[in-house]
Amino acid sequence: MKHFFLLLAISFAFFSCSSDDQVDTSSDTIAKKGYDYISKIEVYVYPQGYKQGEYVFTYDNQKRLLTFCNDLFHNTYGPPRVATVTYTDSIYSYTTKGYITGRIVLEDHRGAMYLDKQGRATKFINEAPYKDPLTDEPVTAPHTKDSLIYDADGHLTSSYIHEINLKNTFEWKNNDLVKATVGGKGKITYGNTFVRFEYTNVPNRTFPDLNIFRVYPSIFNRNEGIWTTQTGIRSAHLVAKRHVFYDNKLGKTNTDSYKFDDKGRPIELMENDVYYGIRKYVITYLDK
Repeated sequence: MKHFFLLLAISFAFFSCSSDDQVDTSSDTIAKKGYDYISKIEVYVYPQGYKQGEYVFTYDNQKRLLTFCNDLFHNTYGPPRVATVTYTDSIYSYTTKGYITGRIVLEDHRGAMYLDKQGRATKFINEAPYKDPLTDEPVTAPHTKDSLIYDADGHLTSSYIHEINLKNTFEWKNNDLVKATVGGKGKITYGNTFVRFEYTNVPNRTFPDLNIFRVYPSIFNRNEGIWTTQTGIRSAHLVAKRHVFYDNKLGKTNTDSYKFDDKGRPIELMENDVYYGIRKYVITYLDK
């Protein structure tokens, strides 16, 4: 289980959470892609009702993600941090400025997603270097995922993580991801650990993809959770339930409920997690 949650930790990281950058919303890119672009997600914890933190997203005039700020858990894990994204036709890259947390100095965190000529992801590389100020010895925690296999509809069906010799597989029905399995042989094995998904009838147009971006537990890295169209893990509908199985036994069921605006976009999401309690996500969009 420790390593299962370790997969969550390789993510975008951040430095500050300013959302003052102006974006040209007159572009018709949103209509072309059919996305509802999110500018901020606030996270509240219940039954206490306190604000745990927020995510902030900025975009360029083509509606490409420019920065991604995480101000969640900053009182525990250090200050808010922001990842800056750059693009070429075949590589999406991000860089996060380092920071100090406790006795550990985290250096700049870099990652990249490589694309083929069809615009599908072929490989992910993440590097999270750090050093202990007591020894001043640098250490790099690399993470490479490739061998991405897609079906005829562009849905991801399997991927492979080299460092821990781990293969993940994905099953689809009616353009929705219905089962994600953690498998593999070698350094780490999970037996039959998987998640089954149930869906609403509401189309999933959110960017970032709410189905994947904030799912806990999850077998997805955050960069994959951002660009789910390119990575082939975007489902057609919003998730209603997630059933998590360990060794073929149901471990828990998480349920999601939504509140929508007059455009049919989710503006509140209540996630009931039997392990972590109830969280409310309050969602703000670029196009208000």
